[in-house]
Amino acid sequence: GVWVPAFAGTTARFEETPRTMVTFYGKSFPSRLLIGTALYASPAIMQNAIRASGASIVTVSLRREAAGGKTGDAFWSLIRELGVTVLPNTAGCRSVREAVTTAKLARELFGTPWIKLEVIADNDTLQPDVVGLVEAATVLIKDGFEVFPYCTEDFSVASRLVEAGCKVVMPWAAPIGSAKGITNRDALKLLRDRLPDITLVVDAGLGAPSHAAQALELGYDAAVIRGTDKSFVAQLREAAPDGIDVFLDNVGGEQLQAAVAVAREHARFVITGTLSGQLAAAGTGRVAPVVLDSTQILLRKITIRGYSADDNPEARDEWFRRLADWCRSGDIALPHVVIDGLEQATLALADTARGRYFGMVVIRL
Repeated sequence: GVWVPAFAGTTARFEETPRTMVTFYGKSFPSRLLIGTALYASPAIMQNAIRASGASIVTVSLRREAAGGKTGDAFWSLIRELGVTVLPNTAGCRSVREAVTTAKLARELFGTPWIKLEVIADNDTLQPDVVGLVEAATVLIKDGFEVFPYCTEDFSVASRLVEAGCKVVMPWAAPIGSAKGITNRDALKLLRDRLPDITLVVDAGLGAPSHAAQALELGYDAAVIRGTDKSFVAQLREAAPDGIDVFLDNVGGEQLQAAVAVAREHARFVITGTLSGQLAAAGTGRVAPVVLDSTQILLRKITIRGYSADDNPEARDEWFRRLADWCRSGDIALPHVVIDGLEQATLALADTARGRYFGMVVIRL
């Protein structure tokens, strides 16, 4: 454990989480991350991404043409190899009737009452048809389904879904595929405050790990991320068409390689972490090897340097003060697990090393 003097004597708000991270309709899972199975460049990349994410649940778009035949069989085989729980969805459905029919087909195919319910109103933004969504959810719940509805951040819509019997609500952060992150923080926070007993999952518009972290900081139970068919370089070029001048990196790996490819002349890189090494499936976590194009570094006169918080104690102390203020005000909710009994400390440490917990682990004496 670590004692942070900045928090001494405060009434910072923490969220005590159960030993398993998130519960959906009575089933508990060790990861707060759900991940999509579409838009990957290849099946191998999809499998590797899902394994690396640690996600326990994957969403699958049910399409009649892929439900059988060699292509469909190969896809389901890959999913089974991962040993994850499948959450089928009704992506692409534009009417209540179509969504209900697709949900019933998914139940027969996967043998699960779970359905991620999508009823789309607009082809460009893929904005939900909230009226049709509530109607479809009502029909499916009466038929024994456990519904995960994809909706906007509108509280009135979410409350109607809860009244219909949904125990999970999945509002968007921004339109699907926009990668803008949370665009209406106050509305999402209102949902969390007004629906304390409902499992809330941010479902669309997340474009970076920090976006998912912001959702959890608001007290959301989980977040959904999706794959992409674009390389890191292509995504960076799209985000910064004129190139990048300053790059703050705490990942390394392919992300750092892509940044070198997109860097402008005299670009400055600051390395603050190496998550690619720490989260690698193999290795000690103490190394994060990456191949960089030294010719581009030379020609573009790129400066790369490492930085640690120990280099600037004043800034570190200021960070702790600000974080304490955010916790007191409720702007940030830090998840943590409380385990009773000193005799459980050894098991808790082992479970922490396995990645079972998110946030702080506290032993209550």
